[in-house]
Amino acid sequence: MKFYLHPSCHLLSMHWNSFDLIKASRDGYKHPPRPKKMAHSQSLVIWRRQLQIRYYLMDKLEQNMLSQSKTRLLS
Repeated sequence: MKFYLHPSCHLLSMHWNSFDLIKASRDGYKHPPRPKKMAHSQSLVIWRRQLQIRYYLMDKLEQNMLSQSKTRLLS
């Protein structure tokens, strides 16, 4: 069986603390964190449901599973 991501679903690897900046902005923090380059990248899955954009911060295991599901046949 082969799995495909929905066309509205995208995997992103972020090398800066962009997720923290987005979260602070959406939560209304007056003093968001300063942009900085991280030692290890963060992986996000982003998708659209109707007209709303959804996102989820993945851990390394989830990232590996989704990355592998795009390229392998599972039996």
